[in-house]
Amino acid sequence: MKKLFYLFILSITVTPLAADVDQSDIRRQELQREIRNQQIRQRQINQQEINAAERRVQIRKEEEQKAQNNKDITQQQVEQSQKQAAINKEEEAKSNGGN
Repeated sequence: MKKLFYLFILSITVTPLAADVDQSDIRRQELQREIRNQQIRQRQINQQEINAAERRVQIRKEEEQKAQNNKDITQQQVEQSQKQAAINKEEEAKSNGGN
């Protein structure tokens, strides 16, 4: 009878402890899951920021290339205008010299 009483007392005290351990285990797992999800979200955010920075660099390079192309075109146009002006001046000199 004494053993039965001790078993009863033991079951009353151990069962809640086991339940607390289970709840603690569940909560720990939930926290670990939340941490993993947060780390995944943070990695995604970091990757998006990296992608955006790389895109800005790419856009800047494209703009610099366009500016260089425009500068080259302008330089070519200036050179062409100078050549044309020299040709016109020569032709004018020939026609004035021929008169």
